[in-house]
Amino acid sequence: MPKQVLLPFRHLKKAKAYEAALCAGGMEPLPVSVDDPMPFDRAAGLLLMGGTDVNPKRYNSDVEPETDPPDDARDQVELDLIHAALERDLPILAICRGLQILNVCHGGTLIQHLGAARHDPEKDDHSGPAHEIEFSPGSRLAQIACVPRWQVNSRHHQAVARGGPFTRLGARSRRCRAGGIGAARQTFCCRRTVAPGRSDRPVPRADQALSEFCGCALTSSSNTSSGGQPNRMGTLEHPTPAEVYPCMP
Repeated sequence: MPKQVLLPFRHLKKAKAYEAALCAGGMEPLPVSVDDPMPFDRAAGLLLMGGTDVNPKRYNSDVEPETDPPDDARDQVELDLIHAALERDLPILAICRGLQILNVCHGGTLIQHLGAARHDPEKDDHSGPAHEIEFSPGSRLAQIACVPRWQVNSRHHQAVARGGPFTRLGARSRRCRAGGIGAARQTFCCRRTVAPGRSDRPVPRADQALSEFCGCALTSSSNTSSGGQPNRMGTLEHPTPAEVYPCMP
């Protein structure tokens, strides 16, 4: 049976681009609604996709006016899945909202609103570059990129404010205080640069990170130690090392 990547979603139509990207990487997507039981025992990897904002109460902050209404059910499901994946050393690819809840799971915080003028340039082509990120030498993302900088098409109104304990800086952007995170113990660390649903054409450098994730998933074990269902948890008391990619002020 082909190795499957668990893809939790709130709206199925928004999962389609992520499914296509996984298929292109040689993986079989396993899309599951966050309202349904998660068949974690069948997963060789976890992809956390974009969506609405993480509830600020998860990182002990007051809700700001620009923040989306909370989706506490989704927050909890994804936190549980992150814990389960880390416990099993399964690779995690965290994109957009996914990277934000991964940081929150590690005890980090978020900037709730960056402001359109700083981080969301008006362009007709959303697959085109929005700003540049610079990698930290020796980081996993730098090893994947094989170059010191990337132009990325990321457009989000939130970002990492403070990385959680046991995280380390992976990349910076001088344009804004946007950021991203990725983790999966020693197996895989990812970034928040290109979201498949935002790109109208192939983005080769984003494909490098996706290929690395798929390669880790193909060699990972999908066996679980607790019956296939993740336990209900909050933030990690002893976080697994991760890479965090906030930006320069």
